[in-house]
Amino acid sequence: MAEQVQEQGQRSAGGFVNGAIRRPVGTLAMASVVFVLGLFFIDRLPIDLLPQVEFPLIRVTVNYPGVAPEVMEEQVTRVLERNLAAVENLVSIDSRASEGRTNVNLRFSYGTNLDVALQDASRFLELARTQLPQDIDPPRLYKFDPAQDPVWLAGFTSRLRSEVEVHDWLENQLAPQIIAIEGVSSVQAAGGMVREMAVIVDQDRLRSYGLTLAAVADALAQENVDIAGGWLTSSTFDVMAKTDGLFTSAADVASMMLTLPGRGEARIRLDEVAEVRDGHREQRLFVRLGDTPATQLAAFKLPQANTVAVTDAINATVQRLRRSGFIPDDIEFEAITDQSFFIRGALRSVASAALIGGCPGHAAGAAFPGQLPQEPDHRSLHSHRADGYVRAHGRERPDPEHHQLGRPRPGRRAAARQCHRHAGEHLSTQRTARQARGAGRP
Repeated sequence: MAEQVQEQGQRSAGGFVNGAIRRPVGTLAMASVVFVLGLFFIDRLPIDLLPQVEFPLIRVTVNYPGVAPEVMEEQVTRVLERNLAAVENLVSIDSRASEGRTNVNLRFSYGTNLDVALQDASRFLELARTQLPQDIDPPRLYKFDPAQDPVWLAGFTSRLRSEVEVHDWLENQLAPQIIAIEGVSSVQAAGGMVREMAVIVDQDRLRSYGLTLAAVADALAQENVDIAGGWLTSSTFDVMAKTDGLFTSAADVASMMLTLPGRGEARIRLDEVAEVRDGHREQRLFVRLGDTPATQLAAFKLPQANTVAVTDAINATVQRLRRSGFIPDDIEFEAITDQSFFIRGALRSVASAALIGGCPGHAAGAAFPGQLPQEPDHRSLHSHRADGYVRAHGRERPDPEHHQLGRPRPGRRAAARQCHRHAGEHLSTQRTARQARGAGRP
């Protein structure tokens, strides 16, 4: 039965191929329809470097600047692990703590609904936040996706500006221009130097006024804010008022007033007990463009956005901003990562393979439509067998059309007896001839 099914499958496949080659016009018409439809839809298909695969992993990231890895593990990582271990369908949990940062990975079995698991993990994370330090950054909970890597990454440097100025220009000037592009989800500036104002307190002078470091820190936090002033109304228009309290320079910080404890309304300036320096944060991430220190700018796309279209739009926007003078002439940049380069290379490889493999086959089928091995004709086969029977027995064999493979032929016993009778007649004829020749010998 299996052999018969296999033989029927081979016959049907062979019949389809033979029919396609024997009818080149119909085959060419069908191929043309598929080709035209492909050209129509090819620019409407989303193109990405990686397929959309959902990994059963949820990650929790917490930043706690300036904290050693040991303290980070004790105060943050273990608290998260202890609370998140109760998440349903959890297979394993692992974590990694570094200076000022920790990552906790929740791994699930394949097939788990990650949306439900994310809601469950978010509920346990809210319970864990009451046990975490108060001054940490808010924890981030998200599904892990390799496609979250930046689709476009460039390094920026300047011959005239400092690293602090380059980083500030990228973060406040160029990043808003790129994030406005359709399909871009976020833009991040990393590396270089970040501006920071340092307040160096003289402990002896601070104690002489009866102040503490905590009092100075609280005063800085309270003064460095914008305060809403409400509405100023008139008979013709209303104006919203506010107080600009954010520090913009080291002089603003130095002129802040400190209230002396136990001395009524007595107040002193901050620069009487501390020195204010306008500098940069301690650098942890180093980026170089060739041999020159640089700052990198990374652009991320939305999950359903076309990678090639997004990167092309980013490159076009950057070039337009360069021509318009928005990007100063002293700032140099170079694209380090562009995922559209790899995608275009893969598409070119597929197209060339299709042309190399498909065109010769279509050409051969159109040029030699009849040069195919023919199936054996059962009628001619039976005719040859019948001719051999006549030459051997001197008589015509019964009609081969009555022969069916695997079934007994009608009148088979009668045909067998007839064959034996003819064979006996042939033998008797040969015997008589030998006797006649023997009688005629001298």
